[in-house]
Amino acid sequence: MNNSQEYNFIKLDESRIKDIVYLYNYCFGFEPTEQEILQKHLNCNGENKFIGFIAYTPEHIPAAYYGVFPQIIRFQNSDYLVAQSGDTMTHPEHQKKGLFIALAKHTFDYCKTINIMAIFGFPNSNSYPGFIHKLDFTELDRLEGNSFYENRFEYARLFKRNHKRYNHFVINFLKKVFKPGDHFENSNSNTSFAFVKHDAIYFDSKVKASNLFLNIHGVSIYIKIYGNTMSIGDINTTDVKKIESVIKRLKKWCFVLGLRFLNFDATPNSLLNSKINGLNPTKFESNRSIFLNLGSNLPFKNVEFLGSDIDVF
Repeated sequence: MNNSQEYNFIKLDESRIKDIVYLYNYCFGFEPTEQEILQKHLNCNGENKFIGFIAYTPEHIPAAYYGVFPQIIRFQNSDYLVAQSGDTMTHPEHQKKGLFIALAKHTFDYCKTINIMAIFGFPNSNSYPGFIHKLDFTELDRLEGNSFYENRFEYARLFKRNHKRYNHFVINFLKKVFKPGDHFENSNSNTSFAFVKHDAIYFDSKVKASNLFLNIHGVSIYIKIYGNTMSIGDINTTDVKKIESVIKRLKKWCFVLGLRFLNFDATPNSLLNSKINGLNPTKFESNRSIFLNLGSNLPFKNVEFLGSDIDVF
């Protein structure tokens, strides 16, 4: 049943970030800081920021939100302004009223007016049916998970009530052991595929306590520490032996630091995916990837994604 006409759709701006925090609490059970949300909206490509809409009740209470983050996809030396589908939230008291679909369509219509050529995303199981069946998204290759290590005796389980404190310890320890790595372009830039451009704006949007760059054997790597898992975002080399050496070193430190998993996610034809098979990783299904064409000639079937391209990485 579509009762979305009962609500007012208001474009997001800096003064309304507090209303997104409010919805986070009711929808996900936690509250990010306003600064964390601001960072994602301010550090995106293109001139337009805060691309999204909040649905308000007649009493001006936030009921739902949908937004996107403009980014650049590069293909054959050309840059395309697209946007990644971001947060999707509907307050429990306002569900099953068509708000997600109505807000998304409203946002996509606005995107067309500011020359955003396409929308891509990595939906969860709740939002996936709506994107495919009601918003006409096309499914692309699913990301493939690679697990290089599983430590069944991880220390992290001793810190279930305070993962943040444990993760903080792990990150600080790694910073003492390794030299800092440098920012670097997406490893898929070394292929004929299209890829999300990892420029300064991209990395500014990724500044988090959980993320860091390390230099291992002269190779810069991008990783995330969260809970009991070390996730590899990207590795700045095409040399198979160096890639294997880096991963073996990370496995050692996962053991020493008591982390349970060492993972890397990417679509099947990504460069790193083709380079790591010699390490015989355990494969698992990761995020789905989808896209909606808003008038671009970008061949999305040629786009390869990394797990670090997902906005929550």
